[in-house]
Amino acid sequence: MAAHMTPMTYSTALTMKFDGAIVEADYVAWIGKETIGLSPYEYPRLVLGEAKSFGKGELIKAGDVAQLKKAAAKLPGATLAVSVLRDEFTDAEKTLLTDLARWGRKLDERGEHRNPLLLLTGTELLNYYVTLEGTWKNKGGEHAKFADYQFTRGLHAIAESTVAIHLGLPSYEEERLRAADERAKHRREKLLVKKAGQ
Repeated sequence: MAAHMTPMTYSTALTMKFDGAIVEADYVAWIGKETIGLSPYEYPRLVLGEAKSFGKGELIKAGDVAQLKKAAAKLPGATLAVSVLRDEFTDAEKTLLTDLARWGRKLDERGEHRNPLLLLTGTELLNYYVTLEGTWKNKGGEHAKFADYQFTRGLHAIAESTVAIHLGLPSYEEERLRAADERAKHRREKLLVKKAGQ
């Protein structure tokens, strides 16, 4: 986000209480209003983060995801961030993160993506090359497909790009359009059956 000159403040190791339950976040960030380019967000964004270092095996566990969900349920609109210092997530972690991404894609009261998921690895955290676009271009492969401004123009776009890169999920907008098409198809089929029965 540095290239976008967006102001941000953050705190590490934050403990929150919701309905008598204690919820921990490894970091919480408050990102200022995004005013560069075509960002759809004209208001500040809250980020709730889970951070892991290097390591082998599964670093992201079901309990970590459950903590993020608990906090996010009370803070709709917050972006959920999961970061590791190694360059990729394990298959087991991807399964958990896919579930989290889909859970967060429910609509909030404004009809927007309730809790977008941002995934950060050592690629973004340790190999930053002037801009995120340059970092992903240098990385190559799946990352290079998202090395254009349209995929990095704000927090939401970056979150969507990282979910596509690491989990292979279609964008939130693509999923909504596909669901709308499926509903329309179902309605057409019901109408045809009804007409055939008359």
